[in-house]
Amino acid sequence: SYQEQKERFDKQVEKAMKEGDRSAVMAKTEVRATTPMAGESDFQTGLCLRLSADKETFSQSKTYSWLKSNMGRYGFVFRFPENKEDYTGIDPDPTVLRYVGGENAAAMQQRSMCLEEYSSYLGIQ
Repeated sequence: SYQEQKERFDKQVEKAMKEGDRSAVMAKTEVRATTPMAGESDFQTGLCLRLSADKETFSQSKTYSWLKSNMGRYGFVFRFPENKEDYTGIDPDPTVLRYVGGENAAAMQQRSMCLEEYSSYLGIQ
């Protein structure tokens, strides 16, 4: 829920302020790299899911390899792919998947685009 997202984000900001002796603005900026603010989460749309796996090691697993090769057929993409932080604003996380539909997933995969790049691309077309 919106309230749960707000509480989660605020908790992370407080932690960053305490651990790093940062101002509230600095802490919020840092936390936004890994935790969306309330109302900004893809999970709230119902189109996103997080796999129960360690995001640090998941990309070396057989499951990840299978997903990378096959999930586009089912309309899914990695929401926060590697080397796309400049577009997503979020650190890479291979455990988060987003449903975009089969046609869009295929086009994104073919063009090696993340959701933000693809949305921008479609806006130009």
